[in-house]
Amino acid sequence: VASDRGLDIIRVFRIDGAAAAPLTDITDLSVGRAFPMRPDPAGGADLDNPLDDQMTVYGITGWRDADGVVRVVGTQRTNPRLAVFLLTPNADGLVTVTMERDVRVPFTFMGQDLTVDARIVQLTSSPLRNSAAEFIRGAIQASGFAQQLLRGLPVERLGWTGKAAITVPEGQPISPARRSRMRRAPSTVPAAGWPRGTTIPSSQPPDLAWRATGLRDDRSRDDLPHPDRVPPRLPAFDAADPLRTYNEVAARHAELALGPAEFLRTMVFRANLGVVRFEPDPDGHAVVHELWSSDGPDSTTGGPFTRHRASLSISPTLAPPQLQVVGDA
Repeated sequence: VASDRGLDIIRVFRIDGAAAAPLTDITDLSVGRAFPMRPDPAGGADLDNPLDDQMTVYGITGWRDADGVVRVVGTQRTNPRLAVFLLTPNADGLVTVTMERDVRVPFTFMGQDLTVDARIVQLTSSPLRNSAAEFIRGAIQASGFAQQLLRGLPVERLGWTGKAAITVPEGQPISPARRSRMRRAPSTVPAAGWPRGTTIPSSQPPDLAWRATGLRDDRSRDDLPHPDRVPPRLPAFDAADPLRTYNEVAARHAELALGPAEFLRTMVFRANLGVVRFEPDPDGHAVVHELWSSDGPDSTTGGPFTRHRASLSISPTLAPPQLQVVGDA
């Protein structure tokens, strides 16, 4: 049993490993959409649910009762709703799928509101014995996307439940990867880097927009508990001898690029343990994540050498991501 997310249909297949074509669709042709309607967040009557919006059946699970009846539970994408579907074989060897029960929860409940913006903080630690292969370090250092996250710069995306409603002027080139993302349904595309003249119709604004920012340990060098693992400062600029200064800075950059740098301010490759706590924040609450790691490759001692802090409140002055037209993508 599988969910056809594109057409919003629960499909049933027969598997025969001995056959030339082991997978056969045995869904009855009369089976219609799982969710032709969708809930109204304002609490009104159900709304039409066009396929282009892709609020279709997604995750499913099934079981067989003791009496042999097979049921499937399916969720409706981006909605606080699931349904129980009854699978019934007919005389032709096909299977019909009918909704037996419709289960919904409120969009708002005990302070949670699914209709407003949200902030998600993802914290990760790994107690396994990790080691960053040189090619991984090289990929991180060479990737502009990775460097953007490592520097704490935000990554912004715009999304539509259908294809991206973005109009690029004729003759303006964009990368094949970006054009491919525009044609997907649902689609998620970068907010920045679009050619001049690119627009979004006012009648088709993005269905979602998000901004991801990598957390960074912003403590001063003097406050870090293990300064030996922090790369030395760059040489100070000497106005009286600029060529020597440039040479020293370039040599230091090369040393950092080629050496086994530890990205302690952003991530920890060595085995680590995360300790999470919550503390008051001027706008509500903040989460603090301390990563305890060893102080050397074969050391049995260590400490909280990395600390990340993030507010759980959304700033009322922080605007959502917008289309950014800066030149050729």
